[in-house]
Amino acid sequence: MLTSSAIVIPAHQELQELQSKKNVIQENLADLEYRVEIYNSFLQDLHENDPEFKQRILDMQLNLQAQGTPVVIDTSASQTPLEWVAQRARRDRKINMQVEQSSILSGLSTGRSRLLLIGVGVFAMFIGFLKGPALSATDSTD
Repeated sequence: MLTSSAIVIPAHQELQELQSKKNVIQENLADLEYRVEIYNSFLQDLHENDPEFKQRILDMQLNLQAQGTPVVIDTSASQTPLEWVAQRARRDRKINMQVEQSSILSGLSTGRSRLLLIGVGVFAMFIGFLKGPALSATDSTD
């Protein structure tokens, strides 16, 4: 039992860690696909030759103000069209901060104590094989 737990528990923990990394990579891929979609829509709007859209880009790029409108300076606003698109493509993510509780056996089956646990398990099996149930003379004649 000790030997098998020293082999199985670290493999199971590594599997959980790899599944967690896989989930993070899938979330990164979803974020990248979302960003590509936003940038493609911006590029499509740019290619449609919409005069109002192009005027907004020119106004933003050249710091021009529209005629007859009051100007309010927002220092946190995007300064360039690419900053505006990047801000539009930004999404918030939830980070899982669960702390896994581990048993004493899982603590012993990882790190340097793993070899000791395997050695104790193999030694216990060896003693069990030597001191196993003794066959009596009557059992062997049957």
